[in-house]
Amino acid sequence: MRKCQFILAVAVLTMAMLASVYAQPADERQKVNLKAENEDAAAVAVEITEQTGVQVALTEWTEGTVSGTLEGFDLEQAVRSLAETLHASWIRAYIIETVPPDEPYTAAELLEMLSEARTAVFEGLTDEERGELMTAWRERIAPEQAADQPAGGGPRMRDGAGMRGFGMFGPDAGGPGGGVASLPGSQAGAAPGGGGGPGGRANSMRYEDPIRRLLLPARSDAISLDLTGASIQDAVSAFARQSCFLVVADGVLQGEVTVQLEEAPLSEALDAIAGAAEAQWRTVYIVSQPRELTDAEIADRQAQWEQRREQRFQQRWAEFWQMSPEERAASIQRRVDRLNNIPQERLERFKRFAPRILSRMTQYSATLTPEQRMEIKPLLQAMAKIGQ
Repeated sequence: MRKCQFILAVAVLTMAMLASVYAQPADERQKVNLKAENEDAAAVAVEITEQTGVQVALTEWTEGTVSGTLEGFDLEQAVRSLAETLHASWIRAYIIETVPPDEPYTAAELLEMLSEARTAVFEGLTDEERGELMTAWRERIAPEQAADQPAGGGPRMRDGAGMRGFGMFGPDAGGPGGGVASLPGSQAGAAPGGGGGPGGRANSMRYEDPIRRLLLPARSDAISLDLTGASIQDAVSAFARQSCFLVVADGVLQGEVTVQLEEAPLSEALDAIAGAAEAQWRTVYIVSQPRELTDAEIADRQAQWEQRREQRFQQRWAEFWQMSPEERAASIQRRVDRLNNIPQERLERFKRFAPRILSRMTQYSATLTPEQRMEIKPLLQAMAKIGQ
């Protein structure tokens, strides 16, 4: 009953706040000041929403209580502190719409819309353009920030005078606009395991962090944008690629966006896009703990991974046999050399996978002609040697 009451309170307060947030510039929004003692996380999110006029949505599976004090916290600092205390991930995003919905979007609805927005960012790009985009993002990430990726993008925030917060900001807190939590049972900074130890694959197979797969790297609160007569959807995609912040824009919005910005605040770009569509924009935050998958979801995910792995396997070997005999021989030799020179720190991990890989290669070899089997024999021998 208490959880239902909190959800109802979130809905009522958020609806009241949506109307006021449009007329409230970011630098004039009220600071967050609150004290919690074993307070339900949903109630704390309601209080932050009420004080700032910005929706802070928690997924229905995000649970926990909060104790601590926020004194003069900026909105993002407050959301970040709440997420860290709950061992949850968080994300900042934007919505462009003509009017707010009759009922506030739930966290699950927001996550679905952001997933579609993220897909739209990459739609229409060629493989070469995707590669160039990834390269540009990597170049924007300073070395000292790289450890925070995919959460990173800016310097880590520290508690200041009069800002105790709900908890210390952890190593996965991330940079501006979002951060990721470790999966349940994992250890921060632990090397990924192959068999499901802390941070290992079995853990990631059972849990899903919906925020992690939405966050784009190299997020920045400043943007350079040069558009002339762009559609609303093209402008939104360009905004996301440049800032690494996702924007949900109603597909029916029409207009042409012309704007030239150089290291300007994100609000200026959003003003231009929303203005061209005669719409308004607002900020939303989502906080979510990793979600435990059902057995059916796990089985379906494993089947999908196996299918994709088999498709990649077949594609690689199809490309291999299209090479000239000389190119094939050189390719096999390179693979053998890599297997014979695996660094010691990676060798034990590779040995765990070697039997499975060798078994699949042996099955594949049986489908080849005697001449083809002779060509790949050195590779099979190198794999068998490692697996001994």
